[in-house]
Amino acid sequence: MDNIDIVENLARIYKADYWKKVTGKGQTNIDEISKKSKEIITKLYPVLYTEEFNLTVLTATDSACANPKNEKLRKDLIESALRFGVSSVYDAPTKAIE
Repeated sequence: MDNIDIVENLARIYKADYWKKVTGKGQTNIDEISKKSKEIITKLYPVLYTEEFNLTVLTATDSACANPKNEKLRKDLIESALRFGVSSVYDAPTKAIE
């Protein structure tokens, strides 16, 4: 996915919530890295195709940065999806999604 709103948040959350838990040989175990990557991406897909996310074929690479409300909504949707069921979150949001 070439959408900066998605990639930026995905990378930040992956590093904070998943990569920090991987130590030693796990950092070079491609099967484990692939498994975790598949898990996180699988959580993300339902969010991308919600009406609220407003992602279409024509807007797939558009950022919502010009619209603060949409940008925050996208960030909140991504965080909510990716952090659902994560046992310990390193930089968890401080406010619940309304």
